Amino acid sequence: EQLPDFGKLTQEKADYVAEKLTEVKIKGLSPIDQARLLSIVGSISASQIKDQPLDSMGIRYLIKLQLLELENKHARAAAKLPYRELNWALHSNSQAILLQLCLQRHASSGLTWESARQMGICIWL
Repeated sequence: EQLPDFGKLTQEKADYVAEKLTEVKIKGLSPIDQARLLSIVGSISASQIKDQPLDSMGIRYLIKLQLLELENKHARAAAKLPYRELNWALHSNSQAILLQLCLQRHASSGLTWESARQMGICIWL
């Protein structure tokens, strides 16, 4: 099978990697670790494919947020992002894009105060 050129990230390449991560069991990774990897790929692709890509600090915040949401699916009590992770968003030059991405995460259910607190929006905005 011919691998795509992974020079510049496109939606096609991100979809290809995501598809392979769901189809193929990677030796040495647990199913949870593989889900984390898939989550990271999704976060990076969502942040880089747009016309205004996130800076590195925004990407780090988005990855930590995605991993937290993945962990909260398996936890009894919902955790919040630690302050050290909120600093990535606080010092990002892409806060408007970060806010837009956070709002998109809750577009179907609507953003609640609890969701905003878990994402730390009121601290970094």
